[in-house]
Amino acid sequence: MIIHLIMNYCVELEFKNRKEVIELYENGQLVAILDDDEQENGRLLKATMMISFERIGSKEHAFVGYVDDIRLGSQKTFASTMELDYLVTSASIIAEESKNKQLQDILKEAQNVVDNHDASKEKINEAVTNLEKTMNNLKK
Repeated sequence: MIIHLIMNYCVELEFKNRKEVIELYENGQLVAILDDDEQENGRLLKATMMISFERIGSKEHAFVGYVDDIRLGSQKTFASTMELDYLVTSASIIAEESKNKQLQDILKEAQNVVDNHDASKEKINEAVTNLEKTMNNLKK
């Protein structure tokens, strides 16, 4: 399985591992399934999920970049925090410049949701709504 990533673009990759089947989701969309019927150069591949911490990819073509926010869990489903991640990044800059106490408090709550590896979709949506509402109020 080869994954092509766009340079200087943040992407959320989720690997769902079941017995001898791995599903790859990119920003919440299923983009690939690796199972025991996969072949590489005429040889059957065994679908296992091993994560290398020495390098990502081969020695000759290893990934060069920044990996952030690795979450490991046994959940059957995973709620994406990408929208909230982007919003927290933007709001952090505004909070630092404006010194707005309300925004800083809402931002701390949102960061707690991001830091929770298995936050519910409802909690994520609530944090997005609260942060957007607070930021919009600053514009008025």
